[in-house]
Amino acid sequence: MESISKYIEKELKLKVNLEKSVVTRPWRTRLLGFTFYHKKGSKGISVHGKSISIYKDTIRKITSRRSPVSMGKRMIQIRRLNQGWGSYFKLSESRSIFEILDEWTRSRVRLCYWSQWKRIKTRVKELKKLGVTSNKAYQWGNTRKGPWRTVNSPILKRTLTNAFLKKEGLLYLTDIIVPQKKLLMFNEPPYAERHVRWCEGSGNQIMITFLLYVSNDILMFVCF
Repeated sequence: MESISKYIEKELKLKVNLEKSVVTRPWRTRLLGFTFYHKKGSKGISVHGKSISIYKDTIRKITSRRSPVSMGKRMIQIRRLNQGWGSYFKLSESRSIFEILDEWTRSRVRLCYWSQWKRIKTRVKELKKLGVTSNKAYQWGNTRKGPWRTVNSPILKRTLTNAFLKKEGLLYLTDIIVPQKKLLMFNEPPYAERHVRWCEGSGNQIMITFLLYVSNDILMFVCF
């Protein structure tokens, strides 16, 4: 990093911010909430673990059982969060992350419903409204399972289905993410060397694609 900084400051006349600049392996770094992973012949873009942790903490706050908020308001808050978060991280090539987060969020929302049905009588009544037979509703309403075990059991997965939650206003990340086979198209002039590319596209796409290109072995991220 020292030799690179000297070259940039001496030849390019730019001041390097050493606190934010780093030379490291691509998969060990975090750049604007993203990270990189190995894939055939190149590197892929994914969401960094810290960004996922922040997202989960926000969902936990929205779906907290201690918060006296109606389900309608919770759905609106989750929708706003997912619209912003999903639109920002849709550059990620790892789609499975969004599917896992959607499943976890649905479990948190089901937990809110189950917690609001505090009494056994209320649970039986609500289960009947969702189409469960009287005998089954009474059996499930009197379950001795803990809240989280109940959420991940057929009791709520068969009643508070994915379609039901979506109808109630829950917006899924997978509904926002559009699969992108190619982030950017390149036009290489005949005089371009193998370590130089002619980029055409938006600023974010150019930046991320350039980093992927130079990060097959080592990632150099320099801030000015």
